[in-house]
Amino acid sequence: MKVSELTDSEQKKLKEVMAKDRLTRKDLFDLVDLNLRLAEGSRAPARTDVQKVCMELFDTLTRVVHEGKSVSVTGFGSFVRYQSPARLARNPQTGERMTAPSRQLPRFLPGALFVQYLNGRPLPKKGPVIGKAAKGSGSAVADYVKAGVLKRRFVKKGAS
Repeated sequence: MKVSELTDSEQKKLKEVMAKDRLTRKDLFDLVDLNLRLAEGSRAPARTDVQKVCMELFDTLTRVVHEGKSVSVTGFGSFVRYQSPARLARNPQTGERMTAPSRQLPRFLPGALFVQYLNGRPLPKKGPVIGKAAKGSGSAVADYVKAGVLKRRFVKKGAS
């Protein structure tokens, strides 16, 4: 399916969302829904199903990280729980110094491939941007070598 095959209202919504500098939750749902319509055509799930899946993903990420586990998505990054240390702070109204307690914070650690895309590597014309390479291809390892994450000795011969 091509963008021209979307309805006029869907094309307008796609242009509006893509023109924004900051997306809201609703904008993100709209964009995922429209991208699925473009990729799947008439087989695309209903908009409400897309919203449910996205909300379930956010809920699951939150619950897993809350338990102290990490979530890693190959090529994209990892969500982890981080313990910030206690620190000295100042009350801005009184100027009084006090100790701010340590606390738990979520942290996102971007994957090497994601960082490469942000630093000039071209996005693929078709297919998923982030995904696992075919088993045995060595291309995923090669991506990490290009990013400076792994040493060359881990790359299969012929992979670049």
